[in-house]
Amino acid sequence: APEPEEKIVAAAKTAPESIAEPEPGPSPEEDHYSSDVTDITDSVKDGLIETVDLWAAAWSDQNVPQYIANYSEDFAVPGRQSRRNWEALRRTRIKRPGYINLDITYQRFELVDTNVVDVFFRQAYRSNTYSDLTDKVLRLRKEDTDWKILVERSR
Repeated sequence: APEPEEKIVAAAKTAPESIAEPEPGPSPEEDHYSSDVTDITDSVKDGLIETVDLWAAAWSDQNVPQYIANYSEDFAVPGRQSRRNWEALRRTRIKRPGYINLDITYQRFELVDTNVVDVFFRQAYRSNTYSDLTDKVLRLRKEDTDWKILVERSR
């Protein structure tokens, strides 16, 4: 007759395999894309800063497609121009200088509506043809997993 220990081992070998519990995902505080933005948390600020920094980098790199990609399809085109004309004007102004250097100093973040935030900053723009210091506001909206620019204005 088998020893009692052997019976336990044999039973363990034939027992159905346990089903693994799914790994827990990031908590809403850790994953700023998982739910609607209704408060300016540190992770929301981080996502907004990352977006504005990428917009500024695309501009500095004179990478027009990447620059334009930061704008929402619902972007409020300034003046009475079409989106197409605005993009053509931006393309010319971004490509014309020999170099562009942008420096952003963040000032504050204001929740405007669910998933809509105004980012206030000072922009130092320098190129071989022009330089200025401007206080700006970008209104960004969370669209899927990305923040996109809805409104851009100087103040």
